[in-house]
Amino acid sequence: MQSTHEHNPADDVTSERPLDPTMHAPQRRDPTAGLPIEEYRDEIVERVRANASTVLIGETGSGKTTKVGGYLLDAFPDANICITQPRTLAATAVAKYVASQRGERIGGEVGYATRFEKAQSNETRLNFSTDGLLLAKFRSDPLLSEYDIVVVDEAHER
Repeated sequence: MQSTHEHNPADDVTSERPLDPTMHAPQRRDPTAGLPIEEYRDEIVERVRANASTVLIGETGSGKTTKVGGYLLDAFPDANICITQPRTLAATAVAKYVASQRGERIGGEVGYATRFEKAQSNETRLNFSTDGLLLAKFRSDPLLSEYDIVVVDEAHER
């Protein structure tokens, strides 16, 4: 009886040399490395430092959402920073992504708060939040005194 399965030479994987135990797996590359915003890091930080308000405009995919929070966190070590996102999914996803890129656990130095869920601690200095939650805080504290820096991301979606 003949087999209906054709032989594929790629299935015959053999190695003529043994694996080298000193070889390491390739380093995981930061997918946000080399984004256009990186060349403006120092200028962004200096403008935030020098001005009460700063407007940052950049192309989609330039790194504004994933990088600016980290720049501010590094530049202002004692600041409490809030970055708003228009939707719950964006606030949680970006917070988790930024925390992972910084090698942090979510709810540590980087956290988030939405209407029904939060991942924060006394360590949290970079807080991603929904617009609605920040507006609710604004009603009881118009100066938003809890925060030193507030970033409204995706402002054009309002």
